[in-house]
Amino acid sequence: MRFICALAALVVAGVGTAGCGPQVHVTSPVGVWRAAPPETGVLQIFEDGAFTITDSSFDIGYGEEALGKYRAEGEWRSSLATREVYLYIEHDYVGDHAAGGAGGHSREFMDGRIVFASEDLSITFVYDPSASPTPTGSVG
Repeated sequence: MRFICALAALVVAGVGTAGCGPQVHVTSPVGVWRAAPPETGVLQIFEDGAFTITDSSFDIGYGEEALGKYRAEGEWRSSLATREVYLYIEHDYVGDHAAGGAGGHSREFMDGRIVFASEDLSITFVYDPSASPTPTGSVG
């Protein structure tokens, strides 16, 4: 009987954690962030204070679907106290045309996700430690 109880406890513990993937805790936003499907795009945050967004299906400047591939560049700052990264867009484009969506956006990042959303659409950039030049945080 003890064996059956012990086996049942192991099964319950295994089922309770089966859906839990590794949790990423990022202490610096520096690195490569990829859009989660079905959206597309790459956000790169560089140590020198610059960032770029390329091939995005979401226009971050206006918070809407991009009618062509969206790209942006600008400067960033972060705060561990607020757990946010502040992205200031200096230039942005949809295809070859200037989009005119310059401005700043603060987003949480320490859980390995940076989310931009409008009323009916969103994009989630997920930290990619394997593509980041200086991986930060821990996987555990």
